[in-house]
Amino acid sequence: MGGFNWLREIRCILFDWGGTLCRNERERDAIVRGITGIAAHLGFDEKARVGVAASLGKVMQQAYLKADADPSCREVDVPAVLQAWGEQMGLAGKSRWDVPALTDALWEYWPGGIELLARPIPVLTELRRRGYRLGLLSNVAAPPAVCRAALEGMGLLEHFESCTFSSEIGLRKPHPDVFRCALEAMRDGGPLEPRNVVYVGDSPRCDIGGAQAASMRAVLFRGGASDWSREDSPKHKPDAIIDRMEELLVLFLPR
Repeated sequence: MGGFNWLREIRCILFDWGGTLCRNERERDAIVRGITGIAAHLGFDEKARVGVAASLGKVMQQAYLKADADPSCREVDVPAVLQAWGEQMGLAGKSRWDVPALTDALWEYWPGGIELLARPIPVLTELRRRGYRLGLLSNVAAPPAVCRAALEGMGLLEHFESCTFSSEIGLRKPHPDVFRCALEAMRDGGPLEPRNVVYVGDSPRCDIGGAQAASMRAVLFRGGASDWSREDSPKHKPDAIIDRMEELLVLFLPR
């Protein structure tokens, strides 16, 4: 990993969300509940909802898999996926067909599928006290308003100068432009150079590789519940590795 002289240059710490600050093992279950809610919104009886939900679930899964494999790193466009599914099913244009309402139904239960991991709030509070600017950058297909409401409910939102979501950019990590957008979103607090920023995340490819491609430093967090491909790890060398969030307080001393 080399020396740690770079720590002296850090003024801003950007955080990943899922797998780093929060665990999201129940996220899939919450989305399934949302998909079932869409079937109910469309007026299907309880028996028919199972088949309709299964159909949409398959389409959503394919959309996520396609996004993960997309070399251009485009984020899932959920309203477009719903519209295409509705046309395929012959539902688009019917009286109950309303993509914005269906999108709301899909994400209704999603905040309940994520929960705080490793008590990050005391660490975030101390890092701010020490003079570091904090931001959040996350790969998430949920609408930004839903994400911010979830962060607020978890007590995280107030700790970040800015929150950037792939759903509002249209691109996913590890695309370096996603990291540049997060940096631009923090400009109101004063300009930042990539060399002054470190990204903390749990994915070797998306977080470490993406941040370093944007000329930022990167810290790998191994204390989450994520199970990333071991093949990714040798390809992306972090500038530091932590197993507990509290270790950030050892790395980043008061400015």
